[in-house]
Amino acid sequence: MLQLTTVFVTVLFAYLALRALSFGRYKWTAVVLFVILLATLFYGFAFFVNQAIIALPEIASKAISVIVRYATERGIELPFTDIESLKSLALESVDKTVVYLGGYARIATKEFVFVIVGVVVAVSIFVNPNLDFDQTPRPLNLYSWYCARIAELFCSFHENFERVMSARVIISRESTRS
Repeated sequence: MLQLTTVFVTVLFAYLALRALSFGRYKWTAVVLFVILLATLFYGFAFFVNQAIIALPEIASKAISVIVRYATERGIELPFTDIESLKSLALESVDKTVVYLGGYARIATKEFVFVIVGVVVAVSIFVNPNLDFDQTPRPLNLYSWYCARIAELFCSFHENFERVMSARVIISRESTRS
């Protein structure tokens, strides 16, 4: 409804990772390890994309010659015969779909921002899990009751989430062994 699925899933997995990285009562150690882990994952992803961009022309040139040879042996007519005609065909296709690329970039940017928001929310919940910041003793009011209930529901939900994810890991390990 609010299209915050990315934020919610990011909060769940980030909080799970933070709890797994927590050693003792020093929460900031887990946060620093988590940030290092995220930076390493982002660097690895960027490195992979960079290597893919470098290797793609060589892979395409080898694949195109094999595809053209296979198609001519089987009598299949392709809209291209070499890499130059494929490039011109690809440029025509990109010109037709440039509108969609802007939409994809917008969606990717929005999802990246949602991931960042989810990480910030998970770190915030991990560092300070108390929702009711006014700790003065007073009669229970509606805000305090809802804060306590939300915290209780989140803890329950996350415990179940952690149990299911642990089971998935065990199942995937067992399936790879057999």
